[in-house]
Amino acid sequence: LIPASTSWIYYWDKESGVSGKLCGRPECEHEGVGCNAHTNGMNAGLQVYGEQVYFMIDNGVLMRMKLDGTEREIVRPVKKLIGTSGYWIIHRDKVYTTVVEQQVEEGERYDELYIYQYDLEGNEEGKLLLQERYEKLPTLRWRYKGDYAYFVIEEGSIEITNREIYMYDIQRDIMEKIANIKLEEWVTVDYHVHENKLLFLEKSVENLRLMYWDLQEKKETVEFVYPYAQGYSAYLSEDEEKIILYGFL
Repeated sequence: LIPASTSWIYYWDKESGVSGKLCGRPECEHEGVGCNAHTNGMNAGLQVYGEQVYFMIDNGVLMRMKLDGTEREIVRPVKKLIGTSGYWIIHRDKVYTTVVEQQVEEGERYDELYIYQYDLEGNEEGKLLLQERYEKLPTLRWRYKGDYAYFVIEEGSIEITNREIYMYDIQRDIMEKIANIKLEEWVTVDYHVHENKLLFLEKSVENLRLMYWDLQEKKETVEFVYPYAQGYSAYLSEDEEKIILYGFL
C-alpha cells in the first residue's frame, strides 16, 4: 500500500503486478470524493495496523478501512496537525501525534513542539506527553519498541547540533529525558532501538558513521565511518545488514 498522492490511496499486488485505487465498492467508478480510496487531502502517510489501513484527513480526523478497500469509517478526531512536521503513528492501541507550531512572544519567534497520546478507540481528549520550546525548528524522530517509545529531538545546524533523547515508559506513563548531547558536525539521519542501546546513523557534510549510544553508561561507541557520502542522505535497513544511500538529481 502506498500513498501515490495526497488525494488517493493505491494498492499494488507484488505477485501479479496489478495495481489500482484501493476501493472495494463494486458500484464505485473511483472518480471523486465518494470513492473509498479518496482521502480528501491525506496527512503524513498511512499505516497498516490490525489488518486495516489507517489514514488521516482534514489535519485531524483518523480514518480506517479494510485491506480490500471496504468498510471505510471514521475512527476518532485528534488535535489538528496544523503547523510544521505534523506526523502520527499507532502503537499498542494508542495513537501518537506530533506537530511543531510557530509562536511569537514579546516580539520573539520560537517553535513549540508537542507530542500527544490518544486511545485508538474513543473520542476523549488526548494526553500531552511533551511540550518543549526551541529557538530553531527542531527535528523529531521516534521509534517504538515494546512498552517503550524513544524520541530523538535535534535543534541547530550541521556545525553545532543539540540532541535530546526522551524515553516514554508506556506502562508506567512516565516521560524521561535520558540524554542531552552537543554534537559537532554530525546530525541524525536514522536510528534503531536495541536493548539498553540506540544505534545511530549520523551524517556530516562528507561522511556517514554508525554509532552506539549506551543508555545506561551514557557514552558513545563509533562502529565505523564511511567517507564518501557528500551529497547523499541514508537510512538503515530494518535488519541492519545494509546502509542505503540516496540522493536527488
